[in-house]
Amino acid sequence: MNKLKKSVIAALGLSVIGGSAAYGYFYVTNPYDEEYMGNLKYIVEYADKSEDKISRVAWPIYIEIPEEPKIEIWDRKFNMPQIMFFLSMKSKGDKGGLYIMNMNGTDVRILFTQKEIGGIPERKGLSRPNRSPNGRYIITAIQPEGFNYKCAIYDLKNRQVEDLGYGRCYNFHWDKDSNGVYYVGGRSWQDPYYYDVNKKQQKHLHPTQDNFLDELSFEGDLSGGLPIDNGVHYIRQVKRDSYKLADYYGREFKFKLPDMKYIGEVNSLPKNCDYGQNFSADSKYFTCAHSKDGQYYYTLEKPHEKIGKARESLIIQAGNWYMPENSNVIFRSTIHDESTPISGIYYSYNLSKSKDFIGYLSYYLPADLLQNYESMSFSDFFPPLPNKKVYQETRTKIINKE
Repeated sequence: MNKLKKSVIAALGLSVIGGSAAYGYFYVTNPYDEEYMGNLKYIVEYADKSEDKISRVAWPIYIEIPEEPKIEIWDRKFNMPQIMFFLSMKSKGDKGGLYIMNMNGTDVRILFTQKEIGGIPERKGLSRPNRSPNGRYIITAIQPEGFNYKCAIYDLKNRQVEDLGYGRCYNFHWDKDSNGVYYVGGRSWQDPYYYDVNKKQQKHLHPTQDNFLDELSFEGDLSGGLPIDNGVHYIRQVKRDSYKLADYYGREFKFKLPDMKYIGEVNSLPKNCDYGQNFSADSKYFTCAHSKDGQYYYTLEKPHEKIGKARESLIIQAGNWYMPENSNVIFRSTIHDESTPISGIYYSYNLSKSKDFIGYLSYYLPADLLQNYESMSFSDFFPPLPNKKVYQETRTKIINKE
């Protein structure tokens, strides 16, 4: 198999077997070179077989990890959203670190090593490393060894880690000013907490009376946690792991922060949204994890109104850019003013000089990009989508070859 063919068989969610490329960098010459046309051949071939004109083959974006990567500066400025990923370096005794890069695969830097944080960051489901809006802190579940979990928060300014205790943590919600973060975790993996980064103080969010209703226990029967009303109230939902709670599935209960005084039952989330919520990079929208209603996105202001359809459950930019859960790919939708026959494209991140595999991705939106974020365009940072002429010429070559 030649180099070109190796570089274009990146099936969705899979790594590429070798090859090297310059994609992931700005185009300063004619983009329709041999490698581009080779990649396009596979995109056209599979897009033609799908009803929505979207190929299930991902366009490879190759990245390079420097031998001595730059250490991330916590308050530096950015011009596009960031992607975080854990890289396990098999050539270095299976040790690795959490890295960050521009969403087009450029400027790769290291956030912290596996040794610095004390384990491998957890990157599945709702438990993805989460960086504070001001860029200083990262909270994540880690696996020090085996199937044991701990929760940790890393200070990128002081290069220090705080141990938040045993158990997996997830469902992270930062204060807008980055003074603290809400999360769910603990030994039961279900307890809600708030961590104040300035005081280095962890608060267990628990009412003085556990049985807030005669039938339900705050600790034993509820799961998740969603701060609302600018941190005034907190919502928890009935968990689905007990048959005795079947009559309560989907019901939500509101408590007042910080003492968790019971306020009452509410209806503030869409139906079938009790497995948790995935919030968009700018925190304006959310999708429902494992929803039976398909992938739609909503806002907390209008939680029962479907704002739009999400191609994938993780929203980088609503309507345009998405990320599947537990993958090393992102998705770009075609916008209305682009003249191309395809309606969207997946990009797969792969290493250019190593057989090491890029782990599951998580995104980070720097606070300095929030203004006018929804109208920003990131398409210029990626290989151009094929226009109708280039697409049809490629399609004709495929048909003639068959």
